[in-house]
Amino acid sequence: MALGFLHNITAENVEECVESKEFQTTGNILVCNMPRNFQRKESGNGEKKLRIFCYKGGKIRLTRLWTNPMVKIKIADDQYEVFKGQNDSDVYRQYQASATSWFNLMPWKTEAVNMKPFTNSCMGIATSLDYEIEFRIKVVDPWLVSYFIIGIILFLSAKRLSRNVLFYYGTGVSVGLCASLLIVVFIFSRLIPGKKPVVYTFLMGGWSVSLYFIQYLWENIQGILETYSHFVIGYFLIAGLISFAICYWKGPIEDIRSRNLIKWTIQLSGLICMYNSMQIPEVSVFIMVTILIIHNFPYSVTYSIKTWWRRRFPPKIRLLSEAEYIRQGDKETRKALEELKEYCRSPQCDAWKTISRLGTPQRFANWMEGDSHLTDDEILNYDIDPTPPIPLDPYDETESDIDFALGTE
Repeated sequence: MALGFLHNITAENVEECVESKEFQTTGNILVCNMPRNFQRKESGNGEKKLRIFCYKGGKIRLTRLWTNPMVKIKIADDQYEVFKGQNDSDVYRQYQASATSWFNLMPWKTEAVNMKPFTNSCMGIATSLDYEIEFRIKVVDPWLVSYFIIGIILFLSAKRLSRNVLFYYGTGVSVGLCASLLIVVFIFSRLIPGKKPVVYTFLMGGWSVSLYFIQYLWENIQGILETYSHFVIGYFLIAGLISFAICYWKGPIEDIRSRNLIKWTIQLSGLICMYNSMQIPEVSVFIMVTILIIHNFPYSVTYSIKTWWRRRFPPKIRLLSEAEYIRQGDKETRKALEELKEYCRSPQCDAWKTISRLGTPQRFANWMEGDSHLTDDEILNYDIDPTPPIPLDPYDETESDIDFALGTE
């Protein structure tokens, strides 16, 4: 068994690869640089080897909030194992433990391994095949930004989603498709001969088995769809219809406490998405706490803060121009007249009582039939002098003074 080791990025490492004997193994240990655009090919030669690749990380900066260092593995077959750890010793310890662990029956395989951007992190590949690795650093990972936006949307819309019928059926069918794998595991557990502890142990690993199958299907989705398309369609149809039937039988949730539990679950999922979408935990916690405080603040406190802010920093008021004033007045007048016409046509309006209060019922009837609400004389008078008349108070003692002022003009 040979072991290769790709060490952290340091200024002292000038050569790409040098030999080392840090671990007591049969074979040399390689210590290599892994710069920003690192790329390396490894030859298996039919002998299973472990290669450990480490990245030291950079300085913490807010501009690297969504930075994602990633190692991509290019290999022809899936006969390989991947291990992740904080350092090379941790990865090597996992590799040694995997040889005797039952969990090694379903090792996790991925062709893209995310490294930590600000702390030391290592990953190891154990295989006997030829492969190539590439190390790239995405300054802004679109997936991380998407997770952050999805987390905010889930948190803010949790109350509405908990009452949404489409969300209820969609979530129920999705959970049914995933849980059906666990049902298969349960059926197999009933067929296992032996004592109950063996069955319980098998069931405890059911979700792990389900998650493993889900990851395997996702990574090989294209080949599975091309080869077993009819089985995939049949599985989704049968499992989806059964899940939908169960959701329809139970009906949407109406209980307030159950809705609250669903709302809190959605909010927790949103917070988890936000936390995992950012590479700086302190910033993630700060944003989450800020959102929680703002969301759970009483309305009166929020209103008081907004009122104080507006008084302290009043917004700049922009006055309307004459053209804007005319357009706005015409728009609002038309809107009010249409609302009045709709009300007069509705059953809530007492037609006889309304007509009895009008001075010119015929004019009102013509307007309801589509005529203008203004007469020709009113339009002519407005064109001559658009200034509205000054309303006079019959009990005002200054009426004679106003008449005198108008007469002198």
